Amino acid sequence: MNKSDDPQFIGLDLGSSYIKAVVPGAANQPAATFLLRTGYSYSGALSEITAHFKHNGAIVGDNVQIGVTGYGRDQCDALVRKTEIFALAEGMKRSGIFDATLVDIGGQDSKVLKIRQGKLIDHALNRRCAAGTGSYLEFLSFRLNMDVTEMNRLAGMESDYHPLNSFCTVFAGTEILDCIKKQISLPKLIRGMYASVAERVREMTSLEAPVYLSGGVTAHHPQLLDVFKTILGVDAVQAPHPQYLAALGIALHAKEHYTHVIKGENI
Repeated sequence: MNKSDDPQFIGLDLGSSYIKAVVPGAANQPAATFLLRTGYSYSGALSEITAHFKHNGAIVGDNVQIGVTGYGRDQCDALVRKTEIFALAEGMKRSGIFDATLVDIGGQDSKVLKIRQGKLIDHALNRRCAAGTGSYLEFLSFRLNMDVTEMNRLAGMESDYHPLNSFCTVFAGTEILDCIKKQISLPKLIRGMYASVAERVREMTSLEAPVYLSGGVTAHHPQLLDVFKTILGVDAVQAPHPQYLAALGIALHAKEHYTHVIKGENI
């Protein structure tokens, strides 16, 4: 139990679509998490997050230290701020995974990290386009008037898929119209959407084993993991706390920074 004057830590991943927040607990595991839509004010979101954690007892007292990463990391005060690449690598290492190829699929971009012996040795980012990201799936699900649960259910009904060739999200919408006219079955069509995301990732760089998937898209679209395995032939597994991995990594980094730099203690 924390005393009211003990420092407590919140890791924030300020994404383009969602803000992910973590209070770290024992054994580098999340003690509490919170998710909310990215709005106009990051500072307002921080106040909402802190109030939520205090209301639920995850945070006690006013000595709250913040670590921040993600798209909006420069938009609020924090003890430490680092890139998402750094935070994801920290999250993997502190989860006990020291050798991995991490594929992180977010709302606006996809990243591939290569971690060896606990160190980030290389990374790749997708082209400046929403193809192969959560926005791509969100746009097409809106076009089909279908929620995430239904998309996954239908994609799981079919092992075959209809390939989508458009690299652009907007052009993919036009391609979907053509598929509707041709009466392509929904299971094949939706599985083709997931295959398109996976193919965009494979084009970025090589995917050496072991391969882990992280990000909100991975967390909410389990069929994407199946597509990596069955269509790409990549024996991928889900990363620990996939939607909160970067937030957890920056929270634990903030805790270490506070102990080393602010308190001057060895850990």
